[in-house]
Amino acid sequence: MEEKKLFNKILDESIEKKLLISIYDNRSDTDKFSVGYVITHFNDSVLLHSVDKYSQYSGYELRPIEDIFKIGQTTEYNNNLDITYSESPFLLHNEMIQTISEKESGISAIIEFCFQNKVLLKTYFSYGDQISGFIKEINDDYFLIDSYYIDGSYEGTYLVQKSNISLIDFDSENEKKLERLINKNKNPK
Repeated sequence: MEEKKLFNKILDESIEKKLLISIYDNRSDTDKFSVGYVITHFNDSVLLHSVDKYSQYSGYELRPIEDIFKIGQTTEYNNNLDITYSESPFLLHNEMIQTISEKESGISAIIEFCFQNKVLLKTYFSYGDQISGFIKEINDDYFLIDSYYIDGSYEGTYLVQKSNISLIDFDSENEKKLERLINKNKNPK
């Protein structure tokens, strides 16, 4: 329980001081990590404004807390990124924060937000698979998602268990590009 208090203290401090942090959740490859600003945290997850290696905002990432084994604050890598905190680099930011701020489960909150607002998301799973698409239906434990290939063509509909999620990405340039391709395929000229 004490480790949870310290964990929450670090996340709260990162929000309050607008600190760029590194989150490590891949024990088999510790050279891979996410960098960003903590937007909020839940009982089950942390929501970041992600920053890429070129100091550009790269969408949002939702990471399950149970997977995180290390958090870096004021690291050399973070300090070398040339970025200044911005309150709302993405159009979804303010609306999303109002919608999800009181939820206990970040995974459920983000899935519900993306469903209600028809936001394309990319979901990674603990067993190594990933799906990009739009959520069709949700319940407490599962959701249906219309999945699309990277060229924007329709792949199919999948029933997915929320407990298998290891990462959710949305509102990045990759998702925006895929959405444009999907719309192009739906409305060819």
